[in-house]
Amino acid sequence: MYRIKIQEKNNGQKTYTPQVGKLVKVGNWIKKRQEIVWHTIVYAHGNTFGISKTVTVTYRTEESALQVIEDYKNKDVIEEGNKVKSTTYKMIDDVENKETKELLTRQEKIDFIIETETKIMGAIFKGHKASEDDEFQKDRLLMNKYRKELGFI
Repeated sequence: MYRIKIQEKNNGQKTYTPQVGKLVKVGNWIKKRQEIVWHTIVYAHGNTFGISKTVTVTYRTEESALQVIEDYKNKDVIEEGNKVKSTTYKMIDDVENKETKELLTRQEKIDFIIETETKIMGAIFKGHKASEDDEFQKDRLLMNKYRKELGFI
């Protein structure tokens, strides 16, 4: 369900707020009922949408508000087109990695830390026990080095 909330100001000017209705269950376990809760459709740049009960976004024309509703209805198609298909990295001269003798940027160091932590946590969830001679020791030492260089520790 969609609607446009129209507010008229004292000076005669009107504002238009695009809204989407969500059906929710309210009440206790004995007496439940359904009601519609209206949320403002919040449009951000890059075809990104959100809904909010507290944030209000108004438009000067009904057509603008209607266009936001139409775009919101088609957001799944828009989001599918904006999904990442592949990722590549381009090495930029910054700081030397002692193992590969290649240079890593600040962001690549952060990416390495996050990706390695994720791998290690996955292994821990599968029962891996950390030790000084396990397969992740070199990565842990490198992560510690990067954390110090980045000022995290």
